[in-house]
Amino acid sequence: ARTPRAVAVALETFLALEAGGWKGQRGTALSQHAGDAAFIRRATSAMAETGRCEIVTLHAGGTAVAGGIVVRHQDRAFFFKIGIDERFAKHSPGTQLTLELTRHLCADPAINSADSTAASGHPMIDPIWRGRFAIGDVLLPLRRRDPMVGAIHAALTLNNVAYEAARNAVRFIRSQRKPA
Repeated sequence: ARTPRAVAVALETFLALEAGGWKGQRGTALSQHAGDAAFIRRATSAMAETGRCEIVTLHAGGTAVAGGIVVRHQDRAFFFKIGIDERFAKHSPGTQLTLELTRHLCADPAINSADSTAASGHPMIDPIWRGRFAIGDVLLPLRRRDPMVGAIHAALTLNNVAYEAARNAVRFIRSQRKPA
């Protein structure tokens, strides 16, 4: 789906897929938060008007089993979000969608590079898309000597430290498990 109208329809399918899976169970699906849902609806439609957004959907017969939002900027594509129908999990619909998306992007002469936007070490995407674009946080103070700038910077730093500590703890726990 590339036109604003087609993107709007495909987005609703995507939102249902995402909310029906583990993201919905964890409370992180976009449709579960009114502000997030409103934002993604406006953003995808606006970007589709200028050819900067498309939504890819994988079907099994007439059933949507996976969907993803792809954002385009200049000659790059970003695989921004994915949602799957968990009832089809044993058939790896997310992987199947990613493989089809890879073929689709490789065949598009307007695209020179693509990024999954997934964290490094992601178990599904890493075997398919091995590289990552370097991305970082940027803090732009709106006023000189604004005390909130320091607080926001500290929060971003703490968030990164906490994320890495949690990731390392999970890796350690997994490494300590004895094979069955």
